[in-house]
Amino acid sequence: DGEPFDYFELADSSAAMPGHPVVAIGHPDGKDLVVFAGCLSRASGGVELGTRVLSPGEILLSDASIRPQDNGGPLVELDGRLVGLCNSKYFVKPTAEPTKEDLEKPNFGVAVSSAAIAKSLRPAFTSREWKNQTLRSLAKRDAPPSVGERAVAKVRDAIVAVHVGEKLPDLGLLDPYANVRHDGRGSGVCVDSTGLVLTNHHVVKSDDQDVWVTFLNGKTYRAEVLRKDGASNIALLRISSSETFPFVELGDSEQALKGELVLAVGNPRGEALSVGIGVVSAMKRRARVGGNWMPSEGLLQIDAPVDAANTGGAVVDGAGQVVAIINAGETEAEIEEGEEKKDTNIGFAIPIERIRKKFRGEFDMHAGANASVVEARNPTSEELALRESRLTKMVAASAPSLINVYVAVEVPQPETFDPFAEDEARFQMVGQGSGVIIDPSGLALTNWHVVNGGDLVSVRTGTDETYQAKVLSTSRVDDLALLQLEIPQGETVRAVELADSDAVSHGTTVVAIGNPYGHSNTVTAGVLSAVDQAINIKGRAREFEGLIQTDAAINPGNSGGALLDLEGRLVGINSAGANSDAEVGYAIPSNYVREKFHSKLLSAEKLGSSYLGVIVVDDETKGPVVRSVNRFGPAARAGFQVGDVVRKVGASAIKDRVEFVRVTLGAVAGQPIPIELDRDGTTITLEPTPISARAWRVFRQTGVELEVIDYADEPELIRNAQIAMFRNYTGSPDGEPPTIERTAIRVVQVRPSEAEDGLDLKAGDLLMGIETRERLIGGGETTKLIGFHEMGGLGECFDAHATKEEHRWPLYVYRDGEILQTSIRIERVQ
Repeated sequence: DGEPFDYFELADSSAAMPGHPVVAIGHPDGKDLVVFAGCLSRASGGVELGTRVLSPGEILLSDASIRPQDNGGPLVELDGRLVGLCNSKYFVKPTAEPTKEDLEKPNFGVAVSSAAIAKSLRPAFTSREWKNQTLRSLAKRDAPPSVGERAVAKVRDAIVAVHVGEKLPDLGLLDPYANVRHDGRGSGVCVDSTGLVLTNHHVVKSDDQDVWVTFLNGKTYRAEVLRKDGASNIALLRISSSETFPFVELGDSEQALKGELVLAVGNPRGEALSVGIGVVSAMKRRARVGGNWMPSEGLLQIDAPVDAANTGGAVVDGAGQVVAIINAGETEAEIEEGEEKKDTNIGFAIPIERIRKKFRGEFDMHAGANASVVEARNPTSEELALRESRLTKMVAASAPSLINVYVAVEVPQPETFDPFAEDEARFQMVGQGSGVIIDPSGLALTNWHVVNGGDLVSVRTGTDETYQAKVLSTSRVDDLALLQLEIPQGETVRAVELADSDAVSHGTTVVAIGNPYGHSNTVTAGVLSAVDQAINIKGRAREFEGLIQTDAAINPGNSGGALLDLEGRLVGINSAGANSDAEVGYAIPSNYVREKFHSKLLSAEKLGSSYLGVIVVDDETKGPVVRSVNRFGPAARAGFQVGDVVRKVGASAIKDRVEFVRVTLGAVAGQPIPIELDRDGTTITLEPTPISARAWRVFRQTGVELEVIDYADEPELIRNAQIAMFRNYTGSPDGEPPTIERTAIRVVQVRPSEAEDGLDLKAGDLLMGIETRERLIGGGETTKLIGFHEMGGLGECFDAHATKEEHRWPLYVYRDGEILQTSIRIERVQ
């Protein structure tokens, strides 16, 4: 009908170099986009798609995840030009517990290059004068190379394939990434013009086979092993040739910053570079690699892909210097039958400084032109600018606000007699997660499933301050928990700012910081992939909807941690990964978190605090303002009105709603609390008397407000009521109970709707008990009287007998010297 449509221009894919940033975009439901970001690599082998076999030159590879929802969608450059068309034919949907066979299946996505598309569809593209001129002639790139491309270009000629045996295995058509593991196969890095090559020890661990090195120019050379070190998983080779070889410059790994851009570069077959882009996640971490624990000294942790394709290759910084050698573990499959696979998307590498120390003698003896082998040079101002990016600065600035959460349970003391044993409780750690500080007073958020079932919670910030923490409130249905850090009196902590998650768009850079697998303060970066996603979360009976999806790695231990934007604002609370799929993670949006924090986590019901019956909100100009007053609550009885501005609670000045809740959290039921208000410019002080959280819950269940009275205050009333109840229930006109309980439950008020509905209760009545029916083991039923003497037992009884149905329980009441029988409906409440 002639209606114009938006369209993609076609970029010249042949000009896109390894490391070139790209985004895979899907639009599977026609409503919302799904976005994954990464960089390009060139294929090591061809692949069969449809009825054709495409050569390595006709396809593009990327560490941007290519999934079924992207199938047929564009792989685009950051300027919006199409560089390829996504194809997920060989993508395998992740499973929660993959078997060895599952892991050995081909599993990858590719993109048909724009050059191959243009060649295949040339007759259609040239059949008429299309408005999109790039259909006739692919757009030549006019933008300068990206940081990643420049970095890879500096090292490309020195990244080599290392193999035992001169002939490399045939890839076939199911391994274009060259990710299938083969003994004696890996990558390496030429670090000197004399032909010194660093690689992994496990690649050349066999002593009875020749070692070969192949460069990108296709030349293959025999190499001798100068030294192998299994502890660091590093081997140093020397090419057996007098030629001069291209080499890389080695950087200073000790200066690596969290969040700094790095690329993992390998050359699995000597034909094409395998490149993954990411950031420095953490330094000096102990990790299980290839079935062995690497020592805690000097491991670099990154979130760029680390696998069989680039093991032994280089971790390259933005300046093109090699700061570490990739360690992807042993070449044999790392999973045995029945074991669980934990694909973390977190990789480990051996820092160059550690290698310099370990191989100092060999470097001094054999190195030639490359002075950086022995000592890193001082970086230039331009290189420092690449390292100290907006992202690294944000990560450093946010560290005091982000916490690692450790959860422990109390364990029974041994029953053996020990006169020297201490009476202190013993605790055993049972879980760990992450969290984020949201208020300077020490309020912090994490996931419900992180702290559920724990007896003791402790936290450590990203700047290594440690605190004990108390779980104030939880919401299982929202998978949120509110913590109070026990900070010294008079001190504050740094809190994060919450972003408007509705305003964050697809492709926005986001950073997850947390405690995955115990690797504390780990940084992973990615983009916002999708919104309004639904998944099942541990401990929930139904799907959790409305989640943010990201390709920043979210692993066990990240739960409860922060998903931040580049301003350091909280976009979401990380809640889950997708089973074993570490390329997809989910976070609870900050707007949802904000709403549940104020409406639920700070509520008296969730906090279990004494109830005042007033809701305070923050006004930008006035401060904390009373928004609503429950007409049956203590605040209404004290005279609170909507619009009152809260100035003080006791002696504490109140600056906002959080401060109001925090101060009133310590209010004692039955004890008046002075609250200073500003009402239309006049200062007044009111003294509401809080009621207990349990009493307020009972009011919500029944419409009846109750209080506990003590024998010391009302001895005659309590004694007469209990004697009357005993005689009424036993039928003995002169009987008396063997003991007189010291407390009783008295009615304070009854909601009018309950009285209108037939509940015969009045202020001053004593609740004596309810009668229930119980099934007998042999069949039939019996009645049982549950007496009321204290609020806890009454509350437990009402919780146990609450129902959604219109069911009424026989209720015994003492009024004016007599026992009356009525009935009460107990409603189920959250």
